[in-house]
Amino acid sequence: MTTNARPSGDGCADALEAQRFRELFDATPAAIVELDCTELHAMLDELRKDGVVDIRSYIDAHPAFVLAALERTRVVATNEHFLTLMRAPTFADACIPLIGYWSPSPHVYRQFIEARFDGKPTHEAETRMLRVDGTTIDCLVSSAYGAVASRPYSTISVLVDVGARLVAERELARVQAELAHAARVTVLGQLTTSIAHEVSQPLSTIALTSEAMLRWLELDEPDLDELRALARSTAEQTARAADVVGRIRRMARRAEPLMRPIALNALVQDGCRFLHHEFLRRDVQVETRLDPTSPMVLGDAVQLQQVFINLALNAIQAMTSALSAVRRLRVTTRLTAGGWVELWMEDTGPGVPTCDEARLFQRFHTTKPDGMGMGLPISQTIVQAHGGMLRLAERQEGWGCRFVMEVPAHTRGTPA
Repeated sequence: MTTNARPSGDGCADALEAQRFRELFDATPAAIVELDCTELHAMLDELRKDGVVDIRSYIDAHPAFVLAALERTRVVATNEHFLTLMRAPTFADACIPLIGYWSPSPHVYRQFIEARFDGKPTHEAETRMLRVDGTTIDCLVSSAYGAVASRPYSTISVLVDVGARLVAERELARVQAELAHAARVTVLGQLTTSIAHEVSQPLSTIALTSEAMLRWLELDEPDLDELRALARSTAEQTARAADVVGRIRRMARRAEPLMRPIALNALVQDGCRFLHHEFLRRDVQVETRLDPTSPMVLGDAVQLQQVFINLALNAIQAMTSALSAVRRLRVTTRLTAGGWVELWMEDTGPGVPTCDEARLFQRFHTTKPDGMGMGLPISQTIVQAHGGMLRLAERQEGWGCRFVMEVPAHTRGTPA
């Protein structure tokens, strides 16, 4: 119902303020929705009265709390952009409990509950939501709690469609994965001699022990202890050859990144084993300083090892081409005070010319005559996808290149 009666005094000011808010609400070129969180607030108050101080542990033990909160929180106001975004024919169709929108991802709404319990004024997250017509949409949701002074238990949320951006990001990730795979195959091509040696060595040992076993078996009274020792040696060398082949297959295959907790020290040791013959062939002394207290990192083992191998090969090639008198590679891992796990790789090569430092991670820029300029850019992209960074550290007396890879330490609360 409308009226021409003009309120006076504070009532007039309140009415004008409400009108301005409504006009701004409707005119904003983004989907805006107001939620009535009165019942959610009461539920959280009950928990506090019951002595709950850790809302995360409580929800871990009572996951149904999130669904109950979604059922008791309701849309009470929207603008036209929200109706369009959620494909709601009318305002009445849009004013439903939140469970109708958040059913695909209650685990994300949980974050908003935790933020409200902790007294935070705002929270933001990306989520997949259900629209009124049954289709889904990827949105960035930004919420402000108690944004309307007259309704302290309300929440104002702004929704932005990020579907196109996510599609573009997935396509970019696919292309980057293809480039990373091509780079791994290229690395395997560079290591052909070392790989052939690593495979042929255990196979040669297996052939020799098999011949020895046959000679023992031809005797009237074969030495069973000697046969057992030869059989054990054969089994060990078979496992060694299988391990080499397995590492090659992991490097060569095209697969989706598998993010899981990884011990960076073990990854370094495995990478050194992979490059063992290359180090010997190029007369490179390897020193590892691995921090035993270094925590796990969350990442894809194949991709992170690709970064390690690329840095190591660059160091080997730099020291070899410069005819360095002492070819030394030092690999260090350590945990920083800020919760980052660092991997340092330092060599005694000539280092990077000052004029090339700024372009070192640019695609197709290379300081090697036969280089493609893709190894370092791909390595940097991989590290950035793991939430970290790869950089060239400052020069230090006695060392050439000093690269450092930094990735966040994995904590129990981080989803694997």
